[in-house]
Amino acid sequence: MNIPEDDYRKLYNEWYEKLRRSLMSDLLICSSNAVTMDGEIVSVDGFGNRVSGMIFGPKHVLCIVGRNKIVRDYDAAVSRIHNYTVPLTYLRHNNKHWCNFQDVPCLRTGKCANCSHPESACLNKVVVRGQVKQHQDRIHLLIVNEELGF
Repeated sequence: MNIPEDDYRKLYNEWYEKLRRSLMSDLLICSSNAVTMDGEIVSVDGFGNRVSGMIFGPKHVLCIVGRNKIVRDYDAAVSRIHNYTVPLTYLRHNNKHWCNFQDVPCLRTGKCANCSHPESACLNKVVVRGQVKQHQDRIHLLIVNEELGF
């Protein structure tokens, strides 16, 4: 977007505060990057707003994934995320959200370089393997029998 920096900062700060407030919602509806055959929900996130809300904050979480995100195990989930999902996510951000990611290694090569680039979408990785006894009914995983997202 071609707007003055002060206007951009104001819009950015408002957006960021909305992300923070969403962590106190009654219901978080989200997706995940992969689900293993053992039922582990594996997600990566740059800011951490999605993955943090999955593990704490909202009273209830509905995680909706398509069948295309079901993988064999944790290693297959991480490989899928780093070498398929994340490069496509950068392209989506560049094309739809006025971002200008160019220096991120996986965007240039199409696969993970195991980097710690300051704009990396892989800085936060969460694996949900279950729920503590007091919150047994908090997270619900809905698998849709069609391809959703990437």
